[in-house]
Amino acid sequence: MGLRQRFKDEEIIDALECASNNISQAARDLSKLGHGKVSPAILRYWIQKMKGTEDAVLEMQFDKTESQKRTAQIENNRLRKITRDVLDSERTKEEVLEGIRRAVESLNIRPSHIVAANTNKHGKSMTVELLFSDLQIGKLMSRYTTEIAVKRLREYAQVAIQRIQAYIDQGYNVERIILASIGDIIESDKKHANSARATDSGTAAQLADATTYIVTEVLDPLAQLGIPTDVICVTGNHDHDDHGLVMFKPGREQLSWPMYHAWKMICEAKGYDHFNFVIPEGAFHVDSIYGYKVLYEHGVGVAASEASMRKRLADRTKQVKEFITLFRMGDKHNICRFNNDTMVVNGAFFGDDREGSEFSGICGYDGYPAQIMFAYVPREDDRRLPIFDSLAIQLGHIV
Repeated sequence: MGLRQRFKDEEIIDALECASNNISQAARDLSKLGHGKVSPAILRYWIQKMKGTEDAVLEMQFDKTESQKRTAQIENNRLRKITRDVLDSERTKEEVLEGIRRAVESLNIRPSHIVAANTNKHGKSMTVELLFSDLQIGKLMSRYTTEIAVKRLREYAQVAIQRIQAYIDQGYNVERIILASIGDIIESDKKHANSARATDSGTAAQLADATTYIVTEVLDPLAQLGIPTDVICVTGNHDHDDHGLVMFKPGREQLSWPMYHAWKMICEAKGYDHFNFVIPEGAFHVDSIYGYKVLYEHGVGVAASEASMRKRLADRTKQVKEFITLFRMGDKHNICRFNNDTMVVNGAFFGDDREGSEFSGICGYDGYPAQIMFAYVPREDDRRLPIFDSLAIQLGHIV
């Protein structure tokens, strides 16, 4: 009997569903059934041979026996349930956003008085990029709690603003700030089987804390500079109560969607007209700095290596049909920089685990808590990148 004949169609469908359409994981799961080893390449070939729509799934080559008709009925019911869950999720998110909107209105927030920085409008133009990721507020580990996370948020913003002010004092015209939030803002208390034991607050409280303290400790101070600011809001794999990323519009379907919109609504209520929020429905965003395209993505599935990042950059370039030069991602909790900072992995607000008492430490992940920022200036030639300066904002000493 051939290898394909040993596997039922419903076994393949179940494996793909359980693996969230991850071919490699589904192939490993099928191999565990004991019918033979399935490689990702073989599984991909099988899928191509199978019909792809929901109706076709139900009309696969089942024999017309009563038991197999029942199997088709069960599959149909499951597909109907998935559809209902998706629709319910859509309604719930709309209700949440409407609730946030009403809550912000009820707060009666008065527009803030902004004392703009004394930027030299005749100086050389400059754009400042602040990478912000892997706060994972609510995470509980050695030297990291929600209280420490808030202190590190404050340090992050203060150091960044001091650096921006230094550029202004040197005569530069800081005409734009990019605050690139590239995911894992909350920890989630349901990420792993016993994640709740490694958090000091539940997911709902994490969302509330992230919204409160990112507004008060980061967005409010940045707003006082009066500099046009783009707040790019990309989702991460911890920004919802499940493994990996949601496989359909994760930016919209995950918990980061209402959180990011809460940031936006509060800033609008405060009168921050110089803030522009970019909240993509998908998994990434492509922006531009002085003519160079920049990819912002959390980085799930991308190794912290030049080869892996270069491949993702090439794939996104083909996907969006635009040449992308710069890539900024998070996820790996360590600052890594490749090819003159064209490809950068941002750090995390936590790290330095020396006990192995929590998931990161058990796996041996270790890093110095830090976030990175860049300054860009326009160039008169294409022999140099617009990157002018950088700073790794150290956070591990804040406890």
